[in-house]
Amino acid sequence: MDFIPAHTLIGEPAAPKLAFLLHGTLGSGSNLRSLATKLGKQRPEYRFCLVDPRHNGQSQSAPPPNTPSACAEDLARLALELGQQPDVLLEGSRL
Repeated sequence: MDFIPAHTLIGEPAAPKLAFLLHGTLGSGSNLRSLATKLGKQRPEYRFCLVDPRHNGQSQSAPPPNTPSACAEDLARLALELGQQPDVLLEGSRL
């Protein structure tokens, strides 16, 4: 079975655009919930996906290798699972 990172969706399911929000080191996706809620009010055309990258938050069971490439592959599988490619990817240490 392929690993899908733990995630929470914020916003309207029918929103035409998707944004992945990844938290910084030692965080969890829920840390960005209030930010996603505020952004959703300003940009209702987006649905926000709060992602716990491998070995962070609720995504503790990721198989090796633990590399940046594996993290990128996790996000690609998540997009397939959601049936939508992200229009935006925001990383928490940059917010």
